[in-house]
Amino acid sequence: MKYIVIIGDGMADFPLEELDGKTPLMTARKPHMDLMASKGFCGKVLTIPPGFPTGSDVACMSIFGYDPAKHYTGRAPIEAAGIGIPMSEGEIAFRCNLV
Repeated sequence: MKYIVIIGDGMADFPLEELDGKTPLMTARKPHMDLMASKGFCGKVLTIPPGFPTGSDVACMSIFGYDPAKHYTGRAPIEAAGIGIPMSEGEIAFRCNLV
C-alpha cells in the first residue's frame, strides 16, 4: 500500500469576521484536497510530546519518525542547516525574529 502524508501546517488559520466567521480553509476552493479526503482516511496523532514547545519543527520531526526527546535541538540548527550553514559538535545556534 502506498501512502501520502499531507502536512497542512498552519493552513487552517482562525475564523475571520470578513469570511462570515469561517476560516480561509473553509472558504477556499480546493477540489483536489476534497477529492483526496473523500477517497482516503483521516486520523489524528499526537506529534508534540509533553514538555516540548508547540511548533512545526517538533511535530514534523515526530511525523518523520524521529523521537524529539532524543533528537530535538531547537529550531535554530534546523534553519541553519536549511541555508547551508555548517555546524560542528558542541556549537550552539540561536535564532530570533526581527519585527
